[in-house]
Amino acid sequence: MRRENTVTALAGNGAGGITGVVETLRDYVGETAGVVVLDDCPDTSSFTKSLDRALKARETEGNTVIVVPSTAPWSAGWIDAADQKLNLLRSPSKFVSLIFLADPLTLWSAMSEKASFAEIRVPWMSLLPWTDEFVKHWLAEQQLPSEKETRHQIRQVTGYWPAALQELVGNCGEQSELKRRIERKSSSLVGSQDAQIWAERLGLTIHDPQIVLHALASWGEPATVVELAEIGEIALDKVEQSLRWADLLGLVVRDGGDYWSLDPFICELLKRLQY
Repeated sequence: MRRENTVTALAGNGAGGITGVVETLRDYVGETAGVVVLDDCPDTSSFTKSLDRALKARETEGNTVIVVPSTAPWSAGWIDAADQKLNLLRSPSKFVSLIFLADPLTLWSAMSEKASFAEIRVPWMSLLPWTDEFVKHWLAEQQLPSEKETRHQIRQVTGYWPAALQELVGNCGEQSELKRRIERKSSSLVGSQDAQIWAERLGLTIHDPQIVLHALASWGEPATVVELAEIGEIALDKVEQSLRWADLLGLVVRDGGDYWSLDPFICELLKRLQY
């Protein structure tokens, strides 16, 4: 971890692992750093007090990771307050990494406050699907088929989202078993119930962005903001907000220029959702 004081906002959904971030951080840092969760903050005032206590309680040298969960109603004001406090720290051997978590609903709520969201100056990071190269090595490490055709089949039923991959491949020791699992997964996604479950994990059930992304799925090819507004008869600013939200969550891809598209996995889920 970097030996400096930092504030970061991290966007993600259940499929990307946002609910397991704290546990993952604790496993990652081990005994080399402390992890503190500020989950008792209903407003800015209580947040600043909790942050003060956490900063004063640091005992170990090195990094302390402080997490503000998605359940906290954080805003740009919280981030500004945190930034100011971290800028006052002078220890040459104790550092703080403060992370604000944003699940799909928290992120959408924050973005709906346009003025305050525009004032957020800290870096945004995202929990995204794994890359094809990473999945290839991951499968090989587990002594499972990792050739292009198998990866394509896996991507079709998981979108390479970590949670979906773990469910599909976890404790799978044989090629034949992996093939059966892919076939079962492909069949189950045809049903609206399983599609609904994954839509909820991905954040695709939030009304306004769902309408925009469904319009993009129905269109069937890359589209611009203006085109989507016309296709779905949606306000231009709502389309822009929805695509920015979806981009931070890894649900859409910029195809070059002003064009946006959906991953096939996301596109198929949207088509199967009941409205």
